[in-house]
Amino acid sequence: MNIEVDNKPYRSNDIGVKFFSGRNFPAEIVELRRKGFVEERGFLPDAKLLGPNDEFGTHIGIYDGAGVLLAATHVMLADESDFSEYSGIPPEFLRDAILSSRSVVASHARNRGIVSLLLYVAMRWGRMHGRRHGVGYVEQGESAAQRILGCKEIPGCPKRKVQGADGEFYDVIATYGPLDYLAQRCFLSMTRTLRNFVCRELMADEIIAAAKRGIKSAYDNLWFKRVADGTLTRNQYGEAIANLHQYVRWTTRLLAQVISATSDPVLRGHFIEHLKGEIDHERLLERDLTAIGWDVDWVINHMAPAADILQFMTLQQSLVSFERDPVLFLTVPLVAEGLSAFMDPTFIDALETCVEGWGIAHPRSATKFIRSHVGTDGGEDGHWASVQHVLVHSLSNEAQLQKCLALVQSISEAMNRAYSGYVSSQDLGAIRFM
Repeated sequence: MNIEVDNKPYRSNDIGVKFFSGRNFPAEIVELRRKGFVEERGFLPDAKLLGPNDEFGTHIGIYDGAGVLLAATHVMLADESDFSEYSGIPPEFLRDAILSSRSVVASHARNRGIVSLLLYVAMRWGRMHGRRHGVGYVEQGESAAQRILGCKEIPGCPKRKVQGADGEFYDVIATYGPLDYLAQRCFLSMTRTLRNFVCRELMADEIIAAAKRGIKSAYDNLWFKRVADGTLTRNQYGEAIANLHQYVRWTTRLLAQVISATSDPVLRGHFIEHLKGEIDHERLLERDLTAIGWDVDWVINHMAPAADILQFMTLQQSLVSFERDPVLFLTVPLVAEGLSAFMDPTFIDALETCVEGWGIAHPRSATKFIRSHVGTDGGEDGHWASVQHVLVHSLSNEAQLQKCLALVQSISEAMNRAYSGYVSSQDLGAIRFM
């Protein structure tokens, strides 16, 4: 599964963002540094415009509508940078952080919110690489970046001496901050035009990448591996689809409640179409359960969901009945239906090989639900693609994005734990005595 986190460019009529990996960055970034750090502010001698960190990480460029570079910065994983060398903090303490450095804005682009966008994209890069904190050095006194970010000085870190363009040395201070906090401050300090750019061009991709990471983690789960190697037992499969039934049978009713709470016509139309595609899907699961010999009446009327499935169900029910926020609810199908949207056809073949090994003559009679959802959830016109399109339309602020990211993580982890639980104990029905 492809999870792009730093290569895709973004562009509107007025602004663009580009990412350059490692040393593959254009000369215009060096020239912008020269103008800002050497000629205008005297912060660096010409020979120090590039440093060891520039060989790694990612260079980020902000461009205007004509493709002219307005601002640039460099980001990398802090434990792989020279931050430890200068700060004295061991690399293992930096494994949850990124280093942001060499941020510069062209003189004609200042006081337009461009630096806020630049720093926001840097913080976003860190989140998309699984990091939670940012570190960096700032000059003494209040810089534009420091006013925006509100970073705190790292207690006990020695000041770093840096040689300026005039040969004299000055001190910079090691700082830190949570990426979510820093990103929120950046977002709030942007102009309305730049906030709209972030909402429409950047936010959905971050949520989608987080969902893909969760889906990939699920496919690495032991339950899925046992399907692939042909060792999944009848009852391990039965537990999985019986627990699917616990929440799938509520899908149309939950969607109906979401529709009633949705005023946005585009979003409401999306949920209406989704509801139409979910009618009676629990019946497919009941046929699958019948085919493998499970007690369907017990599953429908008496079975309690597995603890992790109950956590997921409680979360989605809260989003519908308490939060009543249709945008947040989009995270539920993004993860839950993503599992089938990315399912490789070879998985179905492997699953049916397992089913045949249980003595079931017609394996397809036991895989109706999963087989049908590969088609309805995947593809360019499937449910998963539809959720992506409506996310781009619906996201409106950074706080909402951060809650969506937390929900995606929570749903993914609950699903992953549930599938692990289905194979966590010995299936006594699969024991064979010699």
